[in-house]
Amino acid sequence: YKPSSGSTVTTGWSAFDAATAVIYIAVDLQQSVASTGTGTVQFTAGTTSATETGGTQTATVSLTGTGKLAQDVTIPISAKDGTAASSSDYSLTTTSVTFTAGTDLSTNPTKSVSFSVTNDKLLEGSEDFSLSLGSITAPGDTITAGSTTSNTVTITDDEAATLDIAATSSVT
Repeated sequence: YKPSSGSTVTTGWSAFDAATAVIYIAVDLQQSVASTGTGTVQFTAGTTSATETGGTQTATVSLTGTGKLAQDVTIPISAKDGTAASSSDYSLTTTSVTFTAGTDLSTNPTKSVSFSVTNDKLLEGSEDFSLSLGSITAPGDTITAGSTTSNTVTITDDEAATLDIAATSSVT
């Protein structure tokens, strides 16, 4: 028998006489039962603003509910091009978020989804792409998708159009 975490094992011995010894092992088979969490996971907002100044920026995923998670809860994150292209305007650096076992859902824990924006020096106006939550892996817990399972990221262009008009004079 290999006791699991939460089991109680007691060992000892009892001697009736010098020739006979009885060794006993008492095992408490009442295991601690992990509490299970019930809740929803979603983006905290349906939109995120980003700037084209480059660098890493984030959107936030929240998990709300009751209880504590019995096991890790993992949610894959994907990105889909809109007018912004992953090949030239942004790259997704977080491909999943994990809320660890024991997390108290009443504290409304959050995780960041990171993406990098490329400062491309092109005058192109604002561009967008979307982030989506994938299938939730929550063994031992009841976690469902909330109402905000996608997030549209708008990248504001940092280049500005200028028009210079120069006055000229002619002499005839």
